[in-house]
This record gives sequence, structure tokens and C-alpha cells, in this order.
Amino acid sequence: MNSSLKMVVVLGLIAFISAGLLAGVNYWTAPIIEENAQARLNATFSRVIDADEFVEPEEETEFFLRIAKKGGAVVGYVVRLTGQGYSSAGIDILVGLNTEAEVQGVYIFSHSETPGLGDRITDPAWLSQFKGKGIDDPIASGTDVDAISGATSSSTAVIGSVRRAVQFVGGYLGLIEETEIDFAQIPDGTYTGTGRGFGGDVTVEVTFANGELTKVVIVSHNETAGVSDPAIEAIPKAMVAEQKIQVDTVSGATMTSEAIIAAVKDALKEFGGAGPAEPIDIGSLLPGTYTGSAKGLKDDITVEVTVSGGRITKIVVLSHDDTPEYAEPAFAFMIDQIIETQDLEEVDFYSGATFSSEGLLNAVKNALRSQVKLDISGLPDGVYVGEGEGFHGITRVSFRMVSGELKDLEVLEHNDTPEYANKAFATLIPAITEAQSLEVDLASGATFSSQGLLDAIMDAIKKGPVLDVSQVPDGVYSGTGEGLFGGLQVEVTVSGGKITDIVVVDHQDTPEYASLAIDGITKAILDTQSLDVDVVSGATGTSRGLLEAIEAALKSAVQ
Repeated sequence: MNSSLKMVVVLGLIAFISAGLLAGVNYWTAPIIEENAQARLNATFSRVIDADEFVEPEEETEFFLRIAKKGGAVVGYVVRLTGQGYSSAGIDILVGLNTEAEVQGVYIFSHSETPGLGDRITDPAWLSQFKGKGIDDPIASGTDVDAISGATSSSTAVIGSVRRAVQFVGGYLGLIEETEIDFAQIPDGTYTGTGRGFGGDVTVEVTFANGELTKVVIVSHNETAGVSDPAIEAIPKAMVAEQKIQVDTVSGATMTSEAIIAAVKDALKEFGGAGPAEPIDIGSLLPGTYTGSAKGLKDDITVEVTVSGGRITKIVVLSHDDTPEYAEPAFAFMIDQIIETQDLEEVDFYSGATFSSEGLLNAVKNALRSQVKLDISGLPDGVYVGEGEGFHGITRVSFRMVSGELKDLEVLEHNDTPEYANKAFATLIPAITEAQSLEVDLASGATFSSQGLLDAIMDAIKKGPVLDVSQVPDGVYSGTGEGLFGGLQVEVTVSGGKITDIVVVDHQDTPEYASLAIDGITKAILDTQSLDVDVVSGATGTSRGLLEAIEAALKSAVQ
């Protein structure tokens, strides 16, 4: 072997051995390096919130997010986002927030702002002004926080970023509720609103015609020329084209985009619905199954909820597309919690799976606000009386529930054409009794009469069993109802299992007609010892209000 060949072999062996050694060193040191890097990162996160663990959430989020824990308990969140200051490189910002989306600390991770001017954004004294700011605060320069003189662009970028972090975490936690706006319900006209942008307020005019958004005009703004122009041009066009408010923001002009969106929402806030929906009264729900859906992390979560005896007894997830390893423990946790507490308002979300948890909760709420698939066998025993709108007026029915079975269904009163209505009733009543269900076919040729019967049965079910006066303890009970022109209040006296006196304490109805109802209804109830009495002709509104008030008074005695 010549010397050249030997040199090649030796060098090759040296290279092979060196590569092996380097690979071995890397194998053994990589975990240590990664652990040290994570420790340094956690130490940086700890600058903005007091926590000892920072966990990546299950779901993808708009901004970098870590769930902050201390002693295993969630204490808040760390958001990392980039603000566009004077330098094109941007300002890398960390914001720590507690579980109420209140700022705990702000740290400038990195920046390329002008030394001596823009770099004053790193001053801890200036950053401390954000502590305690939350979703109810403007977090706006000159309003509740101060910009830095001579470094307006840099400091405004930080202010806007902190505001965005607060809004982001507030939305993530469900503390900020978006109300949907139905464009079709907005009257024709032009509406004005404002939103906070990079340089101050952005004011818009929003025009509607024939139930459609036809124009969005930026009336005034103080955004940076050139940087904000793409958003000012694109966002209004996108809203009109897509007929929605929440359109994609423009890259490089996020704060201006969000300001325009916020301004349009502000202009239309009076059409955002009646605010948050009323809490669901679980105890008043009819027995049966309810189905509903809501957005999870990736797509809709659909559930079926079973109610019996005024309690949620079962929740089944029918379909979802969230990541099983995160979503399914969250679903189990949420379902157990809801069934145990029977509470849909004070609910804890499963840590690390917020979107899946919130999606399941909203799906349950949507289900319980939907039409029930009634389970008649779950109704309590007693006599039921109800009314429905037939073809020519009110149809009244009564029936009994005995050990979960509907019996003795009959039509007490109706004003429909007998030759059609009676045939319909003769067909429907046996069908309902046999099936023990309201899911029966309407009688051909008498659809309105058939539907009136079904509506009357449902009305009776919603009202519950007719009160048994003999079971009411002795005493004087107050109740209110809604008369023709306002509230009506009564006091009902019960003695020895009988109603002995009914006094109308207050009412707003026309005296000459109201007195007819009061005399007639009071006498009928005292004579029959039942609330199943006829309303007084010519004083229907007062009669119904009086019956409602008396029933409320008697029910207050046995609740």
C-alpha cells in the first residue's frame, strides 16, 4: 500500500471516529441542552407571572400561548406576540395574565427599536402601568396608559399588543361573549361606530339596505400611512363581499384591521341580540331527550342530553372531530361535573382542553334550548289542563298521568267546524294514547284542528299538573299575574284544605271590566275549589291574569 493510500485510509478512520464521537456527545448532551433551554425559557415566562410550570395547550391558538401553573393548579396564561413599532423587525412581547384575563406582567423579549428612544419600552417602570389592566379597561394611550414621549410608535405598539393579549385570553376563557348580528334584521340606514387602532380611534360608517351590508366607509383615523392602507382598503371590501363582520385581518396591519372590525361591531351593537341568553332553568325542563351542537376545537361537537324529573341524567357525545387524547378526558370531566352539580353557569373547564370543554358546554346549552323529544312516561302523576290555537279559536284539553301513563285524554272545548274537528280528534286521541307519544300523524283535512289539539297537550305538560287545593297548608299566600294592562296581585287564603278567600290587592286593568272578571273568577273558584274555570266573556285578559296570579300564590305554598 503506497503512502497516499495509507493517508487516505488514516484520514477516513479519523473522520469516522470523530463523527461517531460527535454523535455520541450530541446523543448524551441534547436532552440536557434542551432541558436547560426550556428552563431558561420558563425563567423568562416567570418574569410576567408567578408560576413554576408552563404547559402548551391542546388546541392551536391565534397567538403563542402557555398555560401557567403553580403547584399543579392553573394560575394564568403567558401570551407571546409581535408588535409593529418603529423598526420593521417588530417587538417581541410577553404578557402574563391571570385567570380573569388581568395583566400580571409585561416583558420585552426582543426588539430593534432606536437606542435611547424606542428602547425605553423595556423600562420596568413604564411596563408596570399595565399591571391589573383587564377586559373592561381601554388600554389606550392617553386614556388609561401613557405612551413614551419621542417614542410614540414603539410604545403604541406595546400598548396595542397588551390590549390584544387581554382580548385574546378573555376570548379563550369565554369571558368575552360575541353576540351574533343578523343582517336581515337591521333596518335600512347608516350607522356610526369607533374602534381603537394603532394611532387612536378609527371611525366608520356602515350602510344597510334590504337586509344587506352595502357599504363600510372609514370616516376618520390616525393610522400610519402606508402601513395601514392595505387594511383600510381590504377590510371594508371583504365585509361587503362576505356579508359578515369577522373577516380575515391583513398581514402587517393587524391592529388597524382589528380596529375596523371593532368599529363596525360598535356601530351595530344595538342589533347584537338581547345580550347573553337567560340561564337555563333545568328544573323546569320537560322530560325527554334534547340534541344540540356547538363549535369545538376543529368542528362541531354534537350531544344528546336526557332530562328526567327536572334533572339532567345523561349526556352523550354523538360526534366530534377534536383530538381524542385531549377531548375525551375533557368530555368525561365536563359531563360528570354537569350531572353532579346540575349547573351550567359555574362550570370549570378541563385544563389543557379549553376549546373542547367550552364546545361541549355550549352544545349542552344549545340542546336544552331546542325542541324536546318528549318522554311522556317521565311526567308526574296528576290532572293536566291546557290550551292550543285551533282553526277557529282556543282548543282546551285535559288528561291524567298515572304511573307514567297518559290516560283519559279529552277535548273540553273547541270552536272548530265539528264535522272536521271531531273526526280529527277521534283519530288523534286513540293514536296518542296508544303510542304514549305526541309524534303522531295529523288528521288529513283537519290540520289546524289536529295541531291545536297537540299544542293544547303540550301547553298542559308545560304548565304541569293542576294544583290539588286539598294539599295546600293553611295560610295566606301572595301571587302575581299579567293582566290586560299590567301586573295583577292577589292574596289567597286557605283553611282546612279549601280556598276560603281571594283578594285582588292591585291591578292596572279597566275597573268596569276587571270587576266582572274578579267577581266571576273568584266566585267560580270558591264554588268549585278548582282553578279549572271558564274565563269571563268581555274580560278575558283580566281573567287570565287573575288565574295566573292565584295559581302562583297556591304553588308558592307547596314549593
